[in-house]
This record gives sequence, structure tokens and C-alpha cells, in this order.
Amino acid sequence: MRLAMQLAAGDNYRSYKRLGMIMGQSEQRIRDYIRDLCGLFVVVIESAVYLIHQTAKEFLVSNDRSGADQRAGQSLEWRNSLHVGDCHLVLFYACARHLFFAEFESDPLNAEGSVPEYCEKYVFLEYSANHWAAHLRSSRVNLVGREAERILGLCDATSKRCMTWFRVYWAGTNTNFPSGATTLIIASYFGLLNVVKLLLKSRLDERAGINGVDGEYRRSALSWAVENGFDDVSKALLKVPRWKGISVVVRRKAKVNSVDAYGRTPLTYAVWGRRMAVIKQLLGAGARIDLEDDVGGTPISYAICSGSDDVIQQLLKRADGIDSRDSIITKLFLSALTKGRDDVVELLLGTGNIDINAEILGGRTALLESARHGHDRVALLLISNGANIEAADGDGSTPLIYAAKGGHRKTVQVLLEYNANIEAVDKYGMTPLMYAAYNGHQTIVELLLERGADINATDNDDWTPLMLAAINQQHEMVRALLGRMDHAECWKTVLDDWPKISNKEMDGWLKISNKEMVQVLLSGGIDTEAADELGRTPLARAVEMGYSSLAGLLLHKGASVRTTDHKGCTPLHYTATRYGIVDEQILSQLLAEGADIEATDKDGFTPLFTAVDARKHRGAIGTVRTLIEKGASIKTRIVRGKPYSLLYEAIGAENMSLVELLLGKGADIEERGESGPTPLFYALRKLGTHIGILRALLERGARREVKGAKGQTLVACVELDTHSRRLMIPGGLRRDTVKVQDEPGGPWVTKSIHDIEASDYL
Repeated sequence: MRLAMQLAAGDNYRSYKRLGMIMGQSEQRIRDYIRDLCGLFVVVIESAVYLIHQTAKEFLVSNDRSGADQRAGQSLEWRNSLHVGDCHLVLFYACARHLFFAEFESDPLNAEGSVPEYCEKYVFLEYSANHWAAHLRSSRVNLVGREAERILGLCDATSKRCMTWFRVYWAGTNTNFPSGATTLIIASYFGLLNVVKLLLKSRLDERAGINGVDGEYRRSALSWAVENGFDDVSKALLKVPRWKGISVVVRRKAKVNSVDAYGRTPLTYAVWGRRMAVIKQLLGAGARIDLEDDVGGTPISYAICSGSDDVIQQLLKRADGIDSRDSIITKLFLSALTKGRDDVVELLLGTGNIDINAEILGGRTALLESARHGHDRVALLLISNGANIEAADGDGSTPLIYAAKGGHRKTVQVLLEYNANIEAVDKYGMTPLMYAAYNGHQTIVELLLERGADINATDNDDWTPLMLAAINQQHEMVRALLGRMDHAECWKTVLDDWPKISNKEMDGWLKISNKEMVQVLLSGGIDTEAADELGRTPLARAVEMGYSSLAGLLLHKGASVRTTDHKGCTPLHYTATRYGIVDEQILSQLLAEGADIEATDKDGFTPLFTAVDARKHRGAIGTVRTLIEKGASIKTRIVRGKPYSLLYEAIGAENMSLVELLLGKGADIEERGESGPTPLFYALRKLGTHIGILRALLERGARREVKGAKGQTLVACVELDTHSRRLMIPGGLRRDTVKVQDEPGGPWVTKSIHDIEASDYL
């Protein structure tokens, strides 16, 4: 409220900083000032000023400017003293002055910034950004000269100021911001006719031009103006500028049939809005009624769906113009391209009615279409007549990409002879070589490699031509590529990309081709010890993933079973991380080749201890059992600087199967530990312990009594009925109850095991 008043009062302020002292005035003081000026006509609520009642508005406001002007000199006449247009003009000037504040240029709102936070930082911005243009239009004032130039500056898309208020405005539409919008687009969107005319007179810059589009919706200034119903703006855009001394050839006007990202033309939007004045303008400028958008709708079909008779009749007047000479030529040209009739193409090119670089089919040019179908003679003809050899479709595919993908060798040769970009990439990062390799077009691969194509290039998923060929089971292609590649790099790429292949359900070469594909790679001399970024060798990865046939092939090639990764893990450690899915064949192969079953990683884990650590929360014991049966030690060892007991870990995880397995394999049932002091007492500490674990410990003879170093005695109250195998707890005591005697002959005290320090009994 304070800021708006100062801005409406004059234009002496250029920044928030200069307004600092004024803004420092109290809210109440400003409120009192407004009430002194307006009396009981207004009420101030939360910094907003409202008329006291609708009748106050009816009394004060006049829509008749002449009446208001006539009474302007009568000092005490309030009735109809406010003209709507004048009010809008005052508000417009306040908003415009505000938007020119220096902060919006020095501290702009960028694409990543938060609009609410920015508006909270700079008060009044949300209102200014959202309403300045509407106030200007509603004022019906025709700004010209310096004032029009000033508004043009406000719409300058190259300025940080413009992008700041425009982002704030667009946030209210709840749609994606139209990045790349030009000054002309912004002025047209808001219906600023004089600004549009000013831009058209300046001839625009050649880069953006009258037909420039935004980067999000691909819509032109005409498209936006039409949708918002600004027929005066659309009329100006469709009118050919009369620049003195400039020939008709170079005069430009808006393309009436331009399509946006959804395939919609300006006429489509005009029909949607039932804007008859604009529809007549567009039809008069040559708008087509039969252009389909991305859902197959045309202006005429949308008109019929709308049920608007006047719109339908207006469009039907143009129906007989569909089969014009130009349209016939175009249809024939498209058909000739598709069928590869170079003689017909040559004939039609001679008419002069063909735009050889126009997008004619699905965003493809004539050359793209001929390359797609492999019509090499048509391609040569088009190139000779000036076709853009690097023209790309919406996916970024060039003629060479299309030809290589389709296996059209002659077309590829033609394009290469005219120096087509051999490393062109589409939106997926795919090159011509990648497509040829993926589809198994070996002669084309050889052509491209002879011309210097990068065999190690990667697409957006970091896949090389070799990987793409392997994924698609192109065996011969894999062999051919291996003969030209760095084999160590091949392994790294394959291993790095394995999860990506699996996640995309595009079974990788390790799985889809089994022995044959692996043998092809190995026969090429790939280094079997090439490690990935974690230090894992191909053997370690194969073991980890459970590919026993691959592991066998690698071992047959001499892959080391003792090589360690960055954590000190050997391939045998990786058998212990397969979540209980034990592969006897892999284990046997590794041990037969000399794998050390007691090898420790940097933390002190052996393969067995790794298996227990990985299993204790999952209950799977297959790998643990197998490793123990193969001779792995179950004795407690130091891991990460502390004693690590397999039995204690199993009890802590409440893994009944693992506890029974370890006890059956000779685990020390009376092992002292800081969590105990024995496994039985540790189980008592775990209130949620499976009763079966307590029963198993007692059945195997776990002692209920332990002695401390100072003569104290600790006795578990729970005991096992040998006949019923039921756990017995006397006197309704809790399971974790124990009896303690601090010294021989002393009194017995009942306590909870949680009150006992295990270290006293170690």
C-alpha cells in the first residue's frame, strides 16, 4: 500500500533503496492519510484499500469520460468524478514505474529461483507483473512516441527486468514457462498494439524475426495474439510492412499456417476461442482449414465440434481452395519422394513451386525422407538442387543417421561424398555408426570407420557401438568392432553399463548370448583383469551376478581368483553377497583354482563373515552353510577393530536358522562377549528374541549360571522342561529376569538382565 501510493504520486523513485525512508513510515500513518483524503468512502484491510460499498463505486465511478472532464473543474462535485479509464491509467503508471526499479535488473529472478520468495522480497511485484498490461489496455490510452518506446523497453526479452516480471506473471498460469520468447511474442501476447507496430517498423532482427517462436511451445507472436483475442495485433502481424526502398521479395509477414509444438496453427486457436474477427483475418491471409495437429484435429473439425454455425460457415467458404495447383504439386512431390521416382522429383523441382528445405512429412525435409527410404538417386538430385545435407527432424536425426539406420549403403555413400557430418547425433546421442552397429549393417560400419567415425563414442546412456551391437545380438558385428577397439576399454564399458541394461529389460550380452558372445569377446584378447571404478574384475562381477558359465570361461582364460577390489574383496567374497543364492558351481570353481577361503578384506571380513553380515537380516543361510562345509572357520575374529562373533550376530538378528546352523557346526555356546556375557544371556537381553533361540541354546547345554572375576554369580531364571521342551519361568517372572549374588554366601537379588553389566562377568 505504501509503495503503491508513492509510485502513483510520481516517478522520482527508481529503486527500493531510494524508497527506503518513505517505506519506513508506519502503516498506521499511511492508513490515516488515506482516510483523511477519502473519508468514509474507503476501508483499509491488510494493506489493501477497498470502497466501503458497491453503491460507493456507483456514485463515484463514471464510464463517460466527457462527463467526468466536464465536472473536473467543479471542486466539490464527487458524483461520477472518477473515470474508469483514468483509474486504470493511474494504476498502469504505478505498475510500470515499479517494474523499472533497478533491482529487477541487478538482482533478477532466474529460472531456478522461487517466485513466491522473490515476490516476498520485493513487495508489490506480484501485482505489477500480473496487472500492468491489463491496466494499460483498459485505460484505452494510445501510447506513442517516447511512452511507447518505454513500454517496448519493458517488453525487451533480452533484458533481465523483462524476464523477471514475465516469470512472475507466468507462474500464475501454472504452465511451463515459454523460454526463448521474443520481444515481439511478449508484446503480442499482452495485446500491446503500438509496441508491436514499433517492432515491425524497426524490421525486427533477422534471428528472431516476425515468425520467431518460443522454446517451450514453439508458438509465434501471431499464435499467442490470436489465442488471446487481440485481432488488432494479429491484423498488424499479417499485414505486409511497406518499407520504403525494400523490395517485395524481402518483406516479411507472419506465417499464417505456422504450427506449434502440438501441431496447432493460429487458426486452430481462433476456432477454439470462436473469435470471428480473427478467423476472417486468418482465412483472408490464406490460413488452411485442413492442417492436422498432434491428435489429428483440424480447424474445420474443431469448428464442427464446437457447434458454432457462423464459424463453420466461415471455414466452409474456403473448402474449395484445398485442391489448388500448389497442393497438387505438393502431393505429387511427397508421393514421388516416398516411392523414389527421381524423374518425377526432377520435373516437380523444375516448376519452382517446391521449397526444397521445407519440413513436409513429420518434421522431415525432402532429403530426410529420401534418406529414410534409401532412394540414393533422389537424394543426389535434392543435394544438387541445394537441399540442406545437415537438416534434422524433431528427434535430431540427419539424413546420414536415417540412411545408416536403415542400412542404405548407396545413400550413405552419396551423403559421405558431399561431406555429411559423420559424427552427427540425435536427441538420444546416437551417431550414424551406432545405428549401423546396432542393426548389424557391417558394410556401412566399415564405410563410416574408413571415414574416421569415432568407434568409442557414447550415446546419452554411455553405450558404445560395441555395446549396442552386443545388446542386439549382432555377433558378427561384435567381432568386427573388437578388431578395431581398445579391449580393456571394452570391458570397462560393458561392466559399467550392466545395471543400465538390466534395468531397461534389454538383456545384456552376458545373459542374452551366453557362452557364444562371451567367447567372442574373450577371443579378441580382452584383458580379463581390467577392473571397474570399484576395482572389481570381470570375474568378480560375474561371480556377484551368478553367471557361472562366464566365471568358468574367465577362469579358463586365466583370470585371477586372488585379485582384490578397492575394499580388499576377492571374487570369493562376492559369492557371499548374493543374498543367499548360493552357486555351488562357482564356489567349487573358485576354490579349485586356489581361492583363499580365509582371505580378509580391509575390514577383516572373510567370505564367511561377509555372508553372515549380509544375511543376518534376511534369514538366508545357503551361502553360509556351503562356506562352512567347504572349511571356512567360524571362530570369532577381529573385524573393524572389534571382536566379531557369528553366533552373537545371529542371535542379535533373531535368525533362528542361522543360530541352529552355527551351533550344529560347533560354535562356542559359552563364548564370553560384551553383549552377553554369554550367548544365552545375550538372548535374554533381546526381549523380542524368538523363543526357539532360547530353547535351542538350553537344549544344547547352555549354562544358566556364570561366575564373575570377583566371585559374583549370575543365574538365568528361565529354564527348560526336558520332558515338554517348554521354557519355564518361576513365579510369573519376566523372561529377562536373573538372580544375582554379589559374593559367595551373600543374599540373592532378583534383577532384569538389562541392569547387569556384562563386563563384570568377562
